[in-house]
Amino acid sequence: MVAQLTQAQQVALQELTVAELREQQERLVGYAAQARLAIAQIHDRAQFARRPDSEPVR
Repeated sequence: MVAQLTQAQQVALQELTVAELREQQERLVGYAAQARLAIAQIHDRAQFARRPDSEPVR
């Protein structure tokens, strides 16, 4: 009986852990996408700033 309860608790804990790790992975994917976008924006601003006819970027 105790062994069954212990095993059930272990399975439940593993399921919770996997679910939390998946949520963290999804957040990290989102953060990576945001970082790529920010880098692209910085690159675009730098390219625009190098143009002789460009105005300063704010």
